[in-house]
Amino acid sequence: MKTTLIIHPDDPSTTFLKGIYSNLKDKTIIKGGITKYKLQEKIDTHARVILCGHGSPNGLLSVGQFPDAYPYIIDDSMVSLLRTKANTIYIWCNADQFCSPPWAHRFAYRNVSQSDVRVFTLWSRMYGGRYN
Repeated sequence: MKTTLIIHPDDPSTTFLKGIYSNLKDKTIIKGGITKYKLQEKIDTHARVILCGHGSPNGLLSVGQFPDAYPYIIDDSMVSLLRTKANTIYIWCNADQFCSPPWAHRFAYRNVSQSDVRVFTLWSRMYGGRYN
């Protein structure tokens, strides 16, 4: 099982979020181009998941990068699978509402700025990319 899956739909306005995961080792980055079913398979074969980009309380937006996912690549259809993952990180506007109880133990970040990315990057370096 690979360690970390990053789901970050390709969008120039969220490029700054790459700083969060750029130093992680043993990672798979998905920017688009696969179906929701294939993405579920990828989630299933990774120990942890980082989700970032644009979103709403209903999930992570696909921003036109996934062929069968409009408008969301991560939504309520993925909740049961994501619940099986430890150390999942959700980074998009209103991710805290998507992750509201019963899964409040997950890390969700509501509004992300470039200064926040510097904090996440420092944290990643300090802890070697471990999220536990």
